This record gives sequence, C-alpha cells and structure tokens, in this order.
Amino acid sequence: MPTVYYSGRDATDHLAALIERYAKLGSSLRAATGEAGDARTNDLLIAFSRALDKQLRFLEAHVSHGE
Repeated sequence: MPTVYYSGRDATDHLAALIERYAKLGSSLRAATGEAGDARTNDLLIAFSRALDKQLRFLEAHVSHGE
C-alpha cells in the first residue's frame, strides 16, 4: 500500500484512505486466523483483528457523522 500523507487541509480524503487501509488489513488478518498454526498466534490475530475492526467503525462513524 502506498504511504498516506496528510496535508492538513482536507481531512475527509485522509480519513477515506485510512478507512480503506484498515479494511484491507482487517480482511487480511481475518483470512490469516485459520492459518496461524498454533492457538496462541491465532488468538493474537483474532484480538488484533477485533481491535482493528473497532477502530475502523470509529473512523466510519466519524466520516458519516460529518455528512
């Protein structure tokens, strides 16, 4: 993924880029949970995926609240 630079002018574009990246990372984590190999790594991936999904919901709510 390309780097996201924030110019400070338009936060909407920056938030949209963050939402896109959080969603892609969350999808990758969910796909990897079954392939972790051991239970502890699987639990760690699940916990990280849940935390990331929570942050994604906050970002999406912030964008929809501003509309």
